[in-house]
Amino acid sequence: MINIKLKLVKLIKNPLILILLCLVNTIKSQTPTVQDCLGAIPICAQIYSETTSPSGSGNYPNEINGTSQGGICCMDNELNSIWYTFTVNQSGNFGFTLTPNNPIDDYDWAMFNITNGSCEDIFNDISMQVSCNAAGGGSCNGNTGANGGSNYNNQGAGCNSNPPSQFAGNSPDNALVPVSLGNTYALVISNWSNSTNGYTIDFGVSSNIGIIDMINPEISDVILPGDCGDDQIEVTFSEYIQCNTINSSNFVLTGPGGQYTTSVSSNSCNQGGQYDNIFTLDINPTISEIGDYTISLISDGSSEVLDLCENPSTLSSYNFTILNSPLTNIDIGNDTIVCEGESVTFNVSLPNAESYSWSNGTIGPIITITDPGTYTVSITNVCNSITDNILVNFVPLQAVDVNLGPDTLLCPGEIYTLDANWIGGIQYEWQDGSANPVYQVTEAGFYEVQILGACGETGIAFVEIDYDETELNLNLGSDSLLCEEDGFYVIDVFDPNANEYFWSDGSTNSSLQIIENGTYGVTISNKCNVLLDEVNLEFTNCTICEVYVPNAFSPNFDGYNDYFSPYSNCSLLNYSMKIFNRWGALIYQSTNPNEGWNGRLKNKDINKGVYVYLLEFDVNQKGENISKKISGDLTILK
Repeated sequence: MINIKLKLVKLIKNPLILILLCLVNTIKSQTPTVQDCLGAIPICAQIYSETTSPSGSGNYPNEINGTSQGGICCMDNELNSIWYTFTVNQSGNFGFTLTPNNPIDDYDWAMFNITNGSCEDIFNDISMQVSCNAAGGGSCNGNTGANGGSNYNNQGAGCNSNPPSQFAGNSPDNALVPVSLGNTYALVISNWSNSTNGYTIDFGVSSNIGIIDMINPEISDVILPGDCGDDQIEVTFSEYIQCNTINSSNFVLTGPGGQYTTSVSSNSCNQGGQYDNIFTLDINPTISEIGDYTISLISDGSSEVLDLCENPSTLSSYNFTILNSPLTNIDIGNDTIVCEGESVTFNVSLPNAESYSWSNGTIGPIITITDPGTYTVSITNVCNSITDNILVNFVPLQAVDVNLGPDTLLCPGEIYTLDANWIGGIQYEWQDGSANPVYQVTEAGFYEVQILGACGETGIAFVEIDYDETELNLNLGSDSLLCEEDGFYVIDVFDPNANEYFWSDGSTNSSLQIIENGTYGVTISNKCNVLLDEVNLEFTNCTICEVYVPNAFSPNFDGYNDYFSPYSNCSLLNYSMKIFNRWGALIYQSTNPNEGWNGRLKNKDINKGVYVYLLEFDVNQKGENISKKISGDLTILK
């Protein structure tokens, strides 16, 4: 098919639109908004009032390489932004004044010359920046702009720095910006205060350089159907068109085979965007007749195609001629099996075909095949060529050799596929009467299939399918205390139905010897089941605690039996020892099990005789705290 592309003499008048056109058609994952350079607002009026400031940075964040990133723009970054764009119609000085609705709000801004670049280039190309102001704080909040209030074109953050720099600001006012005829600029306003109060921006200072778009858009390119017809026309406008102002009623297609209708679409509009400059017209019905056609952009006075500044498009018409209709697809049929000694004939005639060529040398739409192989036909006319092929197999009479596989044991719920597909088979019948070459097994039983071949052969196959209903058992019990005296402990999880064991330490035996405290887990499995369990085991001293208390001692400090205290093979915890005289008076007490009584009261020896002792303490026995109390008579000997 040959496409006709009409090139109009008029170029796209706004270079930004050409730049955006290329990028929007390349980057279709997100629709640009006014918070993105790609969706910048064309300046159509002197004053714009933003009653509320938007939040975020659009669908294409990080367009500005700010100072917080070590970047080249005097702004920190792009915050709650709005973008504007304009093309200069007369060289001069550009200026504007931004007035916040809340006088204490701090707005930053930057202006870029994108005539020879794109929105994507702003991040890395410092030469594109022509003016920037990020001054703020104190007297630098409030009104700002390129209004001639200073001689500076680049002021960073802060206020009253003299002189200002990329990183320091002097005032919120920059010098007017010299601009040249035909250049295109992008202006981003960033709301550093993060408020929602909005602002008013006045471009009146720039009224003498013609930045407001007042030129009518027009069709700059059109791709029309070619010699053999088509079902689409692509129209490119010289600037962006509002999506809600263009529809099928704006286009009329006339020619043989009509009445024709068109539906209008574009990449950006389809994704919810507000504007685009390339539109596709889908033609219904598809053009299929030879003859002359005309596509016209019209207006009935109430429905006009408008650019972003409400300028209506100029009307135009384009003629094209269809010389031939294309060949449609052809389908010879499904691959075929022919019995040995027979033949098969195919007819692929098409009313608008000019030639037929088969891969075996046959010329014409009809072919009779007597040998096996793949046969390809190529059908041609002046518009196009189409091809198709078919595989023809010749088979002799032979025994049906079908094997459903060995008898199989499945897991509960498992679905198993039996495949009886034989290359020469044409009919299949299973034990339940189903006729597909494959069979889905969902329950145990005997399965049988009978097969009839293409040349009359017959065959039969059987298989038994069963389901494994065995279950595994695994229980490591509750967390337990083990006696240190035993030395080790063995966990045995043997199950006759299990074929794999895997412990948490990596061992793969059915039993595990435990020699230290810890949490021990095991997984056992077989073909159909997997079980997991774990238990916490701790070793403890299981010794039976014994306590011996003497009934007499001789505190004469001769080195023998000079102190009274209990003796035990266990540690005595929460210990208390008290000594009483025969009248019940407390004469000694201690909480230290390692400290004995020396038979003295107030550093004086006491009289020999009988006294009473009371011992209270805890012992840890087999992991359990046990409280004990022991009392008795004590005789002091001299």
